[in-house]
Amino acid sequence: MKTLIKKFVESKCPGAWAPTTARSATHRLNGVANLLNGEPETLWKGVQDQRPYSRVTTFANVIVFWDWLIGQGHQEGVNPYRVWRDENPRHFKNKYQSKHPAIGYVAAERLILKIKCTETKERALQLLYSGMRVSEPETLDENGMVVGKGNKPRKVHVGPYDRSQHKEHYRTFLRKLKDATNLTPHDLRKIMATNLAEQGANPFQMCQIFGWSDPKTAMRYINSSDNSISNLMENARKNGK
Repeated sequence: MKTLIKKFVESKCPGAWAPTTARSATHRLNGVANLLNGEPETLWKGVQDQRPYSRVTTFANVIVFWDWLIGQGHQEGVNPYRVWRDENPRHFKNKYQSKHPAIGYVAAERLILKIKCTETKERALQLLYSGMRVSEPETLDENGMVVGKGNKPRKVHVGPYDRSQHKEHYRTFLRKLKDATNLTPHDLRKIMATNLAEQGANPFQMCQIFGWSDPKTAMRYINSSDNSISNLMENARKNGK
């Protein structure tokens, strides 16, 4: 099973998953490899010693892994783990509250512009301006298309910063960005999402921009903004006159 887990994770990199995501998924899947017998109850009982969020995340990793096994012909029929999760939503409800960075778009941009290393600065600006995941610039082509999570292609708007400028190792970039701004690459994506929500972007536009499949993900950012709803209502009143 661990050999299949390794092949599964490799199929997600590069493009769909960042290195940190791949390492996390590998660790979680290997930790429950002996429980993966196609019986969801066995898995659920086996992860009860984990924290609530870890249980839910591990189960989610197994669902995606089992989908891959079916797609590769290693398993047949419907995904029993996905069916069980749908039938037992109480186990998975409200286990994780999305955290949003404490600073806004303008403040983040100012911090990035002060970074001394040109390569780190330009790579960070690319992520902030485009909202891309940290691994997605590796798939960026001349037409502005990237391959995102789930191997889904989409158009991105990157401005003047292209991928040829970004050759430093991921860990080096992560360390320099963290030291200079106390932000992570994913924080930059969240900051742009919050900014767009405040500018009045609707959930479907945000799904196109960020590569999300569920509008509920966009609603987290719209709801997280204190001013977004009131601004939309005010603009609607003004435009309606």
